[in-house]
Amino acid sequence: MNRALHDRTYFPPTHDEDKHKAQALQQTVDKLEEATSNIGNQTPSLIINDGSGTSIDLPPDVLPVLIQVIEAMSQGLAISLVPHNMVLTTQEAADMLGISRPTLVRMLEDGKIPFERRNRHRRLYLRDVVEYRERQRLVSHDALSDMVSDAESLGLYEIDHDEIIASLDASRTANNKRA
Repeated sequence: MNRALHDRTYFPPTHDEDKHKAQALQQTVDKLEEATSNIGNQTPSLIINDGSGTSIDLPPDVLPVLIQVIEAMSQGLAISLVPHNMVLTTQEAADMLGISRPTLVRMLEDGKIPFERRNRHRRLYLRDVVEYRERQRLVSHDALSDMVSDAESLGLYEIDHDEIIASLDASRTANNKRA
């Protein structure tokens, strides 16, 4: 049976009466992590029993996804599932990256993300777009770490912020008097 896939957001328990649901979610995560940590090199599987004696064996690739979803919900976070095709149009890839399509096209032409041309159309593999996004996150993280390191070495975290504000106010007042 083929069902239409749609973007959907799932919300965690939010009210006081749902605290036991949040605790149950956390207990489920703990049990799943314990079970998966004890299996070594074996392929994990998850079996769901529907209560009528019928059990469903879930594929091993589903288990880490379920653990992440349950963990996030137990921490009060909402989860959004967004199905993607494995091959994306330039507009779909641009939307994923949060950039305009022309910017993405320039990046493609510069060789920053691999793509294929099918007739006149560029197509990107989802894996390549996700890998690029991760590379960019690492670059951003490294740049921020460098900035923090530089600020610490220059003693910028030890500066009295009230003193800076007073200095800026004095400078603005002097500039206003000149004008």
